[in-house]
Amino acid sequence: MIVDRFTKFVLSVIAFSLCLNALNPWLSPTLANASDNFATEKAIKKIAGGINKIADNIEKMVEIENDLFVYWPLMEGFENIVALLQDQNSKESSNSKQACSKGEKLE
Repeated sequence: MIVDRFTKFVLSVIAFSLCLNALNPWLSPTLANASDNFATEKAIKKIAGGINKIADNIEKMVEIENDLFVYWPLMEGFENIVALLQDQNSKESSNSKQACSKGEKLE
C-alpha cells in the first residue's frame, strides 16, 4: 500500500508542476521587445544602397554616351551614318510641315 500512496503523490506533483508550466505565460507574461525603428532603418539603408547603385550606373551611361559623341565621328564610315541621319531629319521635318495641327482648318 505504501507504493500506491508514493506513486499517487509523485504523479500528483508531476501533474501540478505541468499545470504551473502551462499557466506560466498567463501568470507572468513576457514583454514584447519588437523594435520598429531597427527594421525601418534597415529597409531605408537597403533602399539607399539601391538608389546609389542606380545613380552610379546612370553616371557610367552618361560617360559612355559622352565618349561616343566625342569618338563617333572618328569611326570608319561615319559619312554614311551622318548622311543617313540627315536624310531622316529632313524627312521628319518635311512630314511635320505637311501635317495639320488641331487648330488649323482643312481647305
